Amino acid sequence: KFYVLEGNKRVSVLKYFKAVTVNAQVIRKIPKKSDDPDVKIYYEFMDFYKATKLNDIYFSKEGSFTTLMDLVGIEPGKVMDEDAKKDLVSSYLNFRTAYESRGGDRFDFPVGDAYLRFIHIHGYDNVKHMTSDEMDKNVAKTWEEFELISDNSGVELKMDPAKIEPAKKNILSYLLPISGGDSNKKLKVGFIYEKTPQTSEWGYAHELG
Repeated sequence: KFYVLEGNKRVSVLKYFKAVTVNAQVIRKIPKKSDDPDVKIYYEFMDFYKATKLNDIYFSKEGSFTTLMDLVGIEPGKVMDEDAKKDLVSSYLNFRTAYESRGGDRFDFPVGDAYLRFIHIHGYDNVKHMTSDEMDKNVAKTWEEFELISDNSGVELKMDPAKIEPAKKNILSYLLPISGGDSNKKLKVGFIYEKTPQTSEWGYAHELG
């Protein structure tokens, strides 16, 4: 976020005409380190910014900047190669154009969250070489994944099958026989009807099978 100290009118006019950049002297206000998730994300962003000098990409979840740097091949503490940075900027803008043209700006999370999910699915090497048409098609194919980010903020993409926790048992798992167990064990089933078969056509048909 940027706050204008001087030049409000100039910035307003440039914003009205959808200027791509605004020349300004910027002073960064750094918050004290804390357990606040937003503060932790901001410190991750500063590490990312030191390596890339990019501030267009942002995330809503802790660890996302670190993950992006790993996927793209950005080494913490080292300045990113200019050609590699051009590939990152180009792929992000290409994605954002396709994403927002389909209404991605209506979601309640930053474009960066969707971009990172997209890279996880398609691979960064593929994403950075996509043409505009290819990007449009792949964004359309991946749209349900973006909707999941919005609907289920708790859903996490598990890349390592070994770390996936076993599903919790529900009541049916205790009643039904387990695959690979005693398959010859007889299972007794009872049905509870709201009405008797004599007074309910559905119950009568169910009794007949």
